[in-house]
Amino acid sequence: MAELMAPTTGRLPKQVKPMLLTEVKDAFNDEDWTFELKLDGIRLLAWIDRDQVTLYTRNNRDVSDRFPDIVEELRKLNLRETILDGEVVLLDEKGLPNFQRLAGQFKGSGVRSGVYFLFDLLFSAGEDLRSERWSSRRSRLEQIKPAGPRLRVLDEYPGDGKLLYSEATRAGFEGIVGKRLDSRYESGVRSHNWVKVKGYHSDEFVVGGYLKGNGARANTFGSLAVGRPGQNGLQYVGNVGGGFDVDELTRIAEALSGLRTTSSPFDSTLPVQGVQFVKPSMIVEVRFQAFTEDGRLRFPIYLRSRLDLAAGEL
Repeated sequence: MAELMAPTTGRLPKQVKPMLLTEVKDAFNDEDWTFELKLDGIRLLAWIDRDQVTLYTRNNRDVSDRFPDIVEELRKLNLRETILDGEVVLLDEKGLPNFQRLAGQFKGSGVRSGVYFLFDLLFSAGEDLRSERWSSRRSRLEQIKPAGPRLRVLDEYPGDGKLLYSEATRAGFEGIVGKRLDSRYESGVRSHNWVKVKGYHSDEFVVGGYLKGNGARANTFGSLAVGRPGQNGLQYVGNVGGGFDVDELTRIAEALSGLRTTSSPFDSTLPVQGVQFVKPSMIVEVRFQAFTEDGRLRFPIYLRSRLDLAAGEL
């Protein structure tokens, strides 16, 4: 993946940080809000100027070569000086996003069967739309008519977040997203005007070490020691040992082998012994029930490694 390059078009900014979501506890109904399904994929911003198309992740990495079919369909739109926001997912046989399959294709020869769901329009014909109401940007977005199977405009459901949340989680989606109709696009901000409601808690953490495994895991690892970035290093939040399949154990173990170090990246002594420390560059998303009073994860389960984030972003 290449470093962020300045777009060749003249009126677009060199980079745009995506607007982020604030997690809230419960779904709600409100006529001033609209709701969408929460997708489990890779967030991408698309820079488009006629036949020039570039896809960037949240941490400003050019990953256009990983999504050739999506790039080609975006090129066919023939848009001028446009920036789109959306999420690439890979749908399984039930029509549900499957991040593990997506990650496998991403790390392999490239994603050939993903769908880019569009949910916002930031620039159009060089005009900055981020100060407009979401409802206005949405109307403009709906004027874009994808002509192939790799592009879709994400459906919205005005007003009734409770019903959508109930149906979404019953069907197997991880939750919903809510957006105020009058919200502006706040680049790089975790805004309360965009919220997410999930059927469980999850967050991203940095891997600072691992414990050796036993039995079937003797050649990989037993658990990951994870933390959050603090002023003096990682703040330890616990060890994550559940949620890995055989392929993930092998892949992560191989990645960690090249990151081993004798220096602890944590800001204090760990309450567990025998940790092999690693350089704090790998990010994983962890599902958990709650934080304990001493700041530890309760019942943590590994969900995925975050290909679209760098440790410095957390």
